[in-house]
Amino acid sequence: MKRLLHLIILLLLLLINCENVTKESGFAEINGSRIYYEIAGIGEPLILIHGWSFDTRCWDDQFDIFSKEYRVVRYDLRGFGRSALPDTGAVYSHTDDLVSLLDFLKIEKAHFMGHSFGGKISFDFVLNNPSKVISLILPDAAMDVPGLKVSEEVIAWIRDTWRTGKENGVDEAKKVWMNGPPFRPAMKNPQSASKVTQMIKDYSGWHWTHKDPCNFPKPFPLERLNGIKVPALILAGELNPKIYHDWADIQKKYIPNSKKEIIPNAGHALNIENPEMVNELVLKFLSQI
Repeated sequence: MKRLLHLIILLLLLLINCENVTKESGFAEINGSRIYYEIAGIGEPLILIHGWSFDTRCWDDQFDIFSKEYRVVRYDLRGFGRSALPDTGAVYSHTDDLVSLLDFLKIEKAHFMGHSFGGKISFDFVLNNPSKVISLILPDAAMDVPGLKVSEEVIAWIRDTWRTGKENGVDEAKKVWMNGPPFRPAMKNPQSASKVTQMIKDYSGWHWTHKDPCNFPKPFPLERLNGIKVPALILAGELNPKIYHDWADIQKKYIPNSKKEIIPNAGHALNIENPEMVNELVLKFLSQI
């Protein structure tokens, strides 16, 4: 009887903990900058890295759900969201910022989920810090692949955004960026249009009007992906421009222990456009590691 009572109390405590996930937020003073972060939950760490012009809010549909089983960290890259803008006179690296943030939070090893440009950071991180990575989740992860054909429409979108920022200002550049081919599906979807619009509206646009001293991840031979020994889940939005599907196919081909899934009815903001499918696939993937 006493043992049964103890089991009941334990179950009640677990239920209470699931409903009242511990959360915290703050700023990490690292590498001469100020990086905003949020943490929720307990368990194995899961790091969420947003894409270009986005911020921590892009993970709103994942943060609370994932934190029921993992210690989830989301943060704003330097120059985005609530993190400090770069200093034009000081070279920095997003990968170095990530390493220092993990040290600041006393995280030795984690799962990493990097969207778009955040995927590029994830690749750089795992190739240079393999012992710190448990698994990779790569939703529309960007890559530099020399010689890979990119459509003129996508090239023009990037070129026109930066040119508009310099010639006509940030507000006009945001219009060009927001209406580019990767975001068109999201802007047609009421579920995602308001979130994407708000994040891009709040983005400082600093990178479009300043010379960024960032030491960006360098292109590498695709064979280096063979060295990624951790499990990897590759996600691609069905309605994306072809380049994103090409990147996903390359990742699936070269990362040994990888699996690719297509997210239906979604473009580049796939985790906002179809969060239910993304969350289901990610949690299933993580549960099998």
